[in-house]
Amino acid sequence: MTRYIGESSAETVLFRGIAMLASMLLLGVLVGCGGGASSAPVAPGSSASAPQPGTTPTPAPSAASDTYMATLFLAFGNNPAPQGTVAVDATANDGRGTVQVSGASPSSSYELRFCMQGAPSPTSNCFHVADYGTDANGTATVNFQVSQKGSFTGAFFVFKDAAAQYSSGVNTFASGTSFHAVLLPVSSSTSGGGSASASGQAAHVTLNGALPNHNYQAMLCGLSSGCQTGTALATDAQGNGAADMQLPTLAFAGFFLIKDSAGDQYIAAFRVQ
Repeated sequence: MTRYIGESSAETVLFRGIAMLASMLLLGVLVGCGGGASSAPVAPGSSASAPQPGTTPTPAPSAASDTYMATLFLAFGNNPAPQGTVAVDATANDGRGTVQVSGASPSSSYELRFCMQGAPSPTSNCFHVADYGTDANGTATVNFQVSQKGSFTGAFFVFKDAAAQYSSGVNTFASGTSFHAVLLPVSSSTSGGGSASASGQAAHVTLNGALPNHNYQAMLCGLSSGCQTGTALATDAQGNGAADMQLPTLAFAGFFLIKDSAGDQYIAAFRVQ
C-alpha cells in the first residue's frame, strides 16, 4: 500500500500492510509535523515526537545555493505517481525556482503556494508564489520568484479554484532523487548544518560542523502532526556524521528533522536572501 497526502480535513494516510486499518480510519485526519488544533493519529511505526509548531530555521547568510527540490504528486486520491517537480535556489539563494507539472487539466489556470509546517492543517498557513496556466496537453514549465525573505520549511502546493490539486515532498515512486534540501540550524546558537535527500526508499542525511561525538536522531516529519521513528546519527570528533534511512513506500508532503535530547536542532529548508 501507499502513504500519500490528501486534502480534506488534513491528509489521508495509507501505509503498506494496513488496508483494513485505513478503511476503519476513513474519517480520521492525516499526518504532518508540529501539532494541530485537533489530535491526529500517528502513522504506524512512527513516533508522536514532533517539532515545535512553527519551527523555522535560523536564516544565516550563505554563499552556497540550497538547491531545494521536491516531487509533485496528487494531493488526494489513490494515485501516488509523480506528477512533476518543483525546485528553488538552484544556483543562488535568491528565491528563483521552476515548477514542472504534467497530467493536469488542459488550458487551465493554477496557483503555486508554499505552505509552512506547524499549522493546524497542511494548507492553513500558505503564501502565494505564482500563477500559471497549462497548455493543451495539461503540462506546464514555469519559472517563479519567491518574493518573501527568510528561511522556509514546509511544502509547495498547487491549487486550482482554491482547492489543493498537487502537493510536494518525498516520493518513493519517483525515479532518481525525489527530494533534496539543506538542513539549517533551528537556533542561532547552533553551529553547523547539513543536507537530506531521498532516492527511492533510501534517504541520506548528513551533518557537518555539529556537536562533536554527539548522538542525534534523523526523522521524516509531516506538516502538521507526528514524525516517523528516528534513525540514529552520530557525529565524529569534528562534528561530522551521516545516516541512511529506510523509507516505506510513500508519497509524503513533509520535511526532514534532526533532534537530540535537548530538542530540535536542524530542519530541512530553503533560504531567500
